[in-house]
Amino acid sequence: MSNFLLRFSRTEAFSGVLIIAAATTAFLWANLTTSYTTFWHTQVSFGLGIHTFATDVDYIIGEIAMSAFFLVVGLEIRRELVSGHLATRASRVAPVVAAVAGTILPAAIYLAFSLTRGS
Repeated sequence: MSNFLLRFSRTEAFSGVLIIAAATTAFLWANLTTSYTTFWHTQVSFGLGIHTFATDVDYIIGEIAMSAFFLVVGLEIRRELVSGHLATRASRVAPVVAAVAGTILPAAIYLAFSLTRGS
């Protein structure tokens, strides 16, 4: 069994399974218990001598961890554009079109519903 898990953890599907499991767990936790909101408002403090930093878990995840995440994502995109799979102009077309469509299409749907609703 452990040999199977070791081999499976090295496949591309493993990350997808982890994301689905995490999303399912978060969905159930948020909707079935009250400990979810309690967790996000838990106070956390870091200190060194007389200097302390106190905040809640929501701030740490929302500001600090997400900033680090987007920094890493930006660096990874830059690496792909310079020396990775997106180094040529032809290989950039599909991802750029998908990114633009993924931004404009939801905005257009929102505008269509909000304009028809306001009339």
